[in-house]
Amino acid sequence: MGFKLTRMMRKLKKGKRSTPSSSKSIEDSRFYIIVFSKNYASSSWCLDELVKIMECRKASEQTAYPVFYDVEPTEIRKQSGAVEKAFKKHENKEAAGKWRKALNEAGNLAGWELKKTTNE
Repeated sequence: MGFKLTRMMRKLKKGKRSTPSSSKSIEDSRFYIIVFSKNYASSSWCLDELVKIMECRKASEQTAYPVFYDVEPTEIRKQSGAVEKAFKKHENKEAAGKWRKALNEAGNLAGWELKKTTNE
């Protein structure tokens, strides 16, 4: 399963929309690792995939493991701080409501918090 998703991800070009095959790969996955960052919510592609992951998680009890990279789970859950800024451009889009709901649900999942360790 993981190899199929990896091959599909290599074929996707940066900035391209996900395809039915990526949706199928999400459906066929046994578990999900979602890496949230401060800019995660700026990508409608990532948000669409998050909605699909959360739908599949509910329908077939697949497990999702969130990784919060240099962002707090509460920022994902409430779309606050840097996540709020990243989400701003989506406010008036039709899908904004379902994206907010998916972010809230995913932010409530138990996961790992990773902080940047380099001095920048």
